[in-house]
Amino acid sequence: MAREGQRSDVSGRELPGKARTPFSKSEGAVLRELWEQGGGTVREMTDNLQSTRGWSSASVGNFMERMRQKGWVEVTGTLRYGERRYEPTVSRAEALSWLARVFYDDWVDDELSLKIAQEELAKHAGSVIVDGI
Repeated sequence: MAREGQRSDVSGRELPGKARTPFSKSEGAVLRELWEQGGGTVREMTDNLQSTRGWSSASVGNFMERMRQKGWVEVTGTLRYGERRYEPTVSRAEALSWLARVFYDDWVDDELSLKIAQEELAKHAGSVIVDGI
């Protein structure tokens, strides 16, 4: 449960870092690409996602702007021609820990199941889940 003054999702779970509201599945795909690339512009992310997702630069730009408004990414600079550079405000491990907690709260009811959920997320994400969620 979120502490007083802490940002939380609709179920009262504390959100990581600067995040204010949960991200959608599509936003998560863009966020994953930002983590892998260490940040980037809409054009760079579109170049990486267009072949796998078929998204236009307008779609990618909308996802990145919504994630900025939600607190998952921030603009860290403006390049030539006004192009913005975005970077995640939350580490992959922090986001995965939060997702494990969401899964645990919604689907399981014991600590062993939480540990299994963390291990499965870590396997599929290629990242270590933060302890103590």
